[in-house]
Amino acid sequence: MAIYYVDGVNGNDSNAGTSPSAAVKTIAYGLSLMGDGDSLYIMNTGTYVLTTSLAVTLAATAANGGALITGANASGVVDGTKATITSSTNGVSIFTMAGCSYIKFRYLDITHTAATRGIGIQGITTASTNCTMSECIIDGCLDGVNNAVRQALVVLTKSTIQNCTGIGCNGSQILIVLEDVVLDKNTSHGFSSGGNSISGATFTRCRITRNGGNGIYDSGTTRSNSYNIEGCTIANNVGDGINSASSTGVFAIQGNNNLLYGNAYNINCPSLTTNKTKAGSSWDYAAVGGSASGNYNNFPTGIHDIPLSADPFTSASTGDFSLNNNTGGGAACKAAAYQSNGVAALDIGALQSVTSGGGGGGANLLGAGTLVA
Repeated sequence: MAIYYVDGVNGNDSNAGTSPSAAVKTIAYGLSLMGDGDSLYIMNTGTYVLTTSLAVTLAATAANGGALITGANASGVVDGTKATITSSTNGVSIFTMAGCSYIKFRYLDITHTAATRGIGIQGITTASTNCTMSECIIDGCLDGVNNAVRQALVVLTKSTIQNCTGIGCNGSQILIVLEDVVLDKNTSHGFSSGGNSISGATFTRCRITRNGGNGIYDSGTTRSNSYNIEGCTIANNVGDGINSASSTGVFAIQGNNNLLYGNAYNINCPSLTTNKTKAGSSWDYAAVGGSASGNYNNFPTGIHDIPLSADPFTSASTGDFSLNNNTGGGAACKAAAYQSNGVAALDIGALQSVTSGGGGGGANLLGAGTLVA
């Protein structure tokens, strides 16, 4: 299992790439060297500026541990340092994926500055399987991740997608898992199903905030989609917190311990008829309020919902969605989450307070209340 190194300042594509001192220069050439089980360490020696997309086509296997594409520090050590990859060329996606399997992206800072933005990570032509992204930032692209044409990523963890001119995470054709993910200040929706079918999309401890459209948009009118949403903060989106366009399909949602505040509707299912709501859907222990149109439209109120009469956040306008101590606001969410295992209750929402049963601000990635750094 080889490790290849990329150094955009000191590397040379005539090198073997097998050590930091013999690094290759371009990410594209480094990708061409990779085989099943290999890793590509992109050294943080400067910003990597693209004029064409980076094509990822490797079909790695679980048996060999997949293939890793990760940032590394200037010495070639993987220590959490992110490598910055950007483009100022109109319409250029940073990564395209076709027919990949078991690719893992980690410690990357993906940006775009062109007048016509490109997508951060885009699935094209042939669906990819079992590919993941962890501890990355995607900032200012068209869409952060786009699975709408073909599946690219199925698991996103501990990452931020922000300031995209389109959708934060767009589409899925099978299932998708988002855990400890921030979708913030994207011009359109935080997440959209892209009109596709989704079976068991899972959102855990995510912050989906300040997007120009809906926080989560189930956009297929005839699709039968299901969602599991646990311990998330979905707030201050211009559109609805959760919106289903389904009219003749099925919209099923399971969720506890979510905080929805300051959206148009917190949950809105304008065209959904009663007989199209999947039997057994369960929504409860949500803290809800602050919505211009109302908490729920054509969707049942949770039996143990906590109505909020005050803003629960420390400073939402500056991106700090930690809980304040206001009566009827943040104080009502603290230690109020449903717990089935008998331990001390967590706070409702994605961000845990120091005094919560979750063990303080470090209980999960979003404990600090701010964007992933």
